[in-house]
Amino acid sequence: MIVRKIQITALLMLLLSGVCAVKSATVLFSGDHLGSRVENACFGLATDHSMGSNEQRVAESCQALRKEIHSLREAQINGFLWLLVVAGALFAWGSALLVWSRAANRAVI
Repeated sequence: MIVRKIQITALLMLLLSGVCAVKSATVLFSGDHLGSRVENACFGLATDHSMGSNEQRVAESCQALRKEIHSLREAQINGFLWLLVVAGALFAWGSALLVWSRAANRAVI
């Protein structure tokens, strides 16, 4: 009975590792479009000469936005790596439990 519960726990851990791996991929690829949109908007504002004295403020704001996007992108990559580590640990632990429970089940029978 306890071996069966361990097997179910191991299978749930393997399933959760797959969910973490998929989530890590979505975290990694979710922000790819953000930087290019801001770059295009900043380029459009920087080349618009009808703004007059606001050009310097636009350039400073665009630089601040680029820094913010860079830090967000680094946070996304860190999140991806942590989720991947968690997925690997869950997979390894679940696999070890599954192998152990099958060996214990064979020893009982």
